[in-house]
Amino acid sequence: MVAESYLLCRPVGGLNDSLNQLEICWQYAAATHRVLILDGMFSGMLDRWERYFQIREDQVLRPVFYSDSMADRLNTLTCQPPAIAGAIDRYEVSTDGENCVEAASRSPLRFDLSRDHPEPLLVHHQYGGGTLSFAAIARLRLIPALAERIATLKAEHPSYIAVHIRNTDYQTDYEPILDALKVHPHAGEILLCSDDARCKQRAREALGERIFSSTATPDTQGRSLHANPDLDRWEQNSNALVDLAMLALADQLFLTKTTSGVYSGFSLLANFLHHHRPVLNGFLGVV
Repeated sequence: MVAESYLLCRPVGGLNDSLNQLEICWQYAAATHRVLILDGMFSGMLDRWERYFQIREDQVLRPVFYSDSMADRLNTLTCQPPAIAGAIDRYEVSTDGENCVEAASRSPLRFDLSRDHPEPLLVHHQYGGGTLSFAAIARLRLIPALAERIATLKAEHPSYIAVHIRNTDYQTDYEPILDALKVHPHAGEILLCSDDARCKQRAREALGERIFSSTATPDTQGRSLHANPDLDRWEQNSNALVDLAMLALADQLFLTKTTSGVYSGFSLLANFLHHHRPVLNGFLGVV
């Protein structure tokens, strides 16, 4: 870390939300010539992102991944927001309903993105979804081990249609899509990706041997798979990325709205990759 100014990005939320926050920081760091430091430990992945992602070679900005050894240096710097100066490795986080905040002062863990700041360290520790995630995922590539796992699965299932059903923290009325799949003219297999093990079981009952899964899903009794410290993070995070790619590689992809009438961010991300094969190929490291 030789540059004089830094932006520490600590995304919060599921994969799409986290990528959305990453892109906000990426664009700001590029515009203000700051070193972008990415810390995935506060995201729904609850793990270091370098275990899963690499930065694509065509990116001009080259972020670095946060490590505990950086804390001593960062703690010597004046900071925006000032409430966490000198405590980069130990501040406590809460929420005010709109922002992540430092627990004691209730100061939002963000800064004014419309201008540069004199402080050498800026910290963006926030959640929030959107479609900036599409730009962020185009900057990343999966590590080779995950890309090879996906290639092997795709070779085993060369032709299939796919559906994603979110049914833990968000609920989905998924019986209508199962009924529609029963009469779908596609003669091959049907990939179902879901965070709900009971949903997968119901699909197997309804559709029989046509249904297959790209990964196993634990029964969490309604708790989400992301931000769930009870689960093995490597297993769950790598499974989520495999599911994302396999959804995108399908011959046809079906999305389901939650009972609140929206598509999950994960569904939207899969749909974007499904319709943008060059980005998907880059994400998978396919030349």
